[in-house]
Amino acid sequence: MKKLLLFGLMTVALVSCQSDMSKVEKLVKEFSEAQKTDAQEKISELYPDAAGLGLRIIDAKDAQVSFNEADSTYLVTLTDGTTMDVEKQTDDTFVITDSHNLVDWDEVWMNVFQSSGAIKNGMSDMTIKPIVYDDNFLNYLIAQNPKAMQGNLVVAAAVGEHIYDTDYHVNVDIRNESSYNYGHKDYSIEIAVLDFNGNVMKTEVCDGYDIRSGETDNFIASFNGEYCRNIASHKVTVIMRAFDDINKLNNFGEFTGDEYKNYLSTK
Repeated sequence: MKKLLLFGLMTVALVSCQSDMSKVEKLVKEFSEAQKTDAQEKISELYPDAAGLGLRIIDAKDAQVSFNEADSTYLVTLTDGTTMDVEKQTDDTFVITDSHNLVDWDEVWMNVFQSSGAIKNGMSDMTIKPIVYDDNFLNYLIAQNPKAMQGNLVVAAAVGEHIYDTDYHVNVDIRNESSYNYGHKDYSIEIAVLDFNGNVMKTEVCDGYDIRSGETDNFIASFNGEYCRNIASHKVTVIMRAFDDINKLNNFGEFTGDEYKNYLSTK
């Protein structure tokens, strides 16, 4: 009698597992169809944590489904190597909870976060997501790469001089230490004059010049007026127009690979 009962329980479990696997297979097909028709609401329903992310369009044909008894999850493997983790919810529905190679991550972002040690090969999409969305880490990288923020256009010299009481000139040399040849529209030079308390009194912006890799260009900013009597110092800033912050880091940042570890130690 006990043997018959045990056999009956095993049969029920097997049938239940087969039924669930069929539901997972159906989910994959529905997900693929939703992608093809750009049904974003359905896609978000089937993969909630990936809502708003760009996803590679999958082909559900020949998808292989396997069951992991250790955590009662299902692994879907596609012919291109993409995988999806599927879990059964308390209401008996199934959703995708994680994946590998399904999110179409921007290559520039990946280069930056891999170079800084934040992302390593083999990480799942939902492990990558909080790293990419961590603005504090991006700000940390920006603070660690001041030259990159200027596109490796370096202020080689900046000499200020009172010509008369009411005239002040700043002579600036900008050296291009990048491998890029910049056009005059790619950047500008901001020159601010400060009083004895460090307060900015006035700011002039000079348009850039065409400047080739390895070359140096000269800029002169003139300030005129009674306020010049109180000028004590100046500040020069290179403003890049051609790249946003992440592209500056990608093109000009210098990384050791320990940046993410160091960042976490500050939290």
